[in-house]
Amino acid sequence: MLQVGTILFLALAAIAAIAVFVLTSATNAAITSLLMSVSIVGLFLAFFFSAVSLVYFGVVGRGGLTISSVAVHQFMWCFFSQVCLEILNIRNLFLVLFSLRLVFNCLLRTFPKMLSIMQVN
Repeated sequence: MLQVGTILFLALAAIAAIAVFVLTSATNAAITSLLMSVSIVGLFLAFFFSAVSLVYFGVVGRGGLTISSVAVHQFMWCFFSQVCLEILNIRNLFLVLFSLRLVFNCLLRTFPKMLSIMQVN
């Protein structure tokens, strides 16, 4: 025959077994949901950082294009300004030489007169 203590012990053992199963399944669910949320957050972070990387590469590409176009523009400007300066320098050199010729001719004309004046004194 079953006694009251035996029935009570079996009932408490069953409740304890059920509590252990419930506790284990709740812990498993909590850990699984934590891992799922971490993986979802990881997914969002992966999308976010891939978008940031795309924006970064776009900005770097735009900056490289800008720097290279400015460099080419400066090179062309310096080259053509040097060509223009050379043309102006040749023109100025021609004007200077022409002016020196005029001065030299003037000196040649006046030098004999200056010599004659100096010899008289």
